[in-house]
Amino acid sequence: MFFERRKKEAQQKVLEAIERGQAVLSSNSVAEVREANETLRTVWSDDDHDNTEALSLMVKLDARIGELAQSAIERMAHPCMRCGCGEHRVSEAFRIRDFDVPGTWMNSPTLRMWVCASCGVVELVADDLTEIKEPFFKHLIRAPDPKRGPFR
Repeated sequence: MFFERRKKEAQQKVLEAIERGQAVLSSNSVAEVREANETLRTVWSDDDHDNTEALSLMVKLDARIGELAQSAIERMAHPCMRCGCGEHRVSEAFRIRDFDVPGTWMNSPTLRMWVCASCGVVELVADDLTEIKEPFFKHLIRAPDPKRGPFR
């Protein structure tokens, strides 16, 4: 009896997570879609019931996250600073700590490497500017306004 009740509660949580996932599937917020996907994945793994609807929705949510990430990358694109080419190869998101580099990299921001398809110049671009903070970035330096001229 106890196990039957627990199983029903787990199935109910999966159904609620499916409902939430379907509601955010058309959202333009990566955070909302990612949260719904993680919630669904968590409650689905807690439930031993084979729910194909949950599985197919997780695949759709993963695809939606990919679409939103791709559109965010495309909005950030700019011509190469060296040659002016507009084509770049963009890496998957990574953190410096993922490379097992010695040092205090635990608070590394999520980065992407952008490589110009024409000349090969490389840029590291932060995915989320809110991650650019202390203790990883200790100093803020403001460049002078280029319109001020050569005399300060």
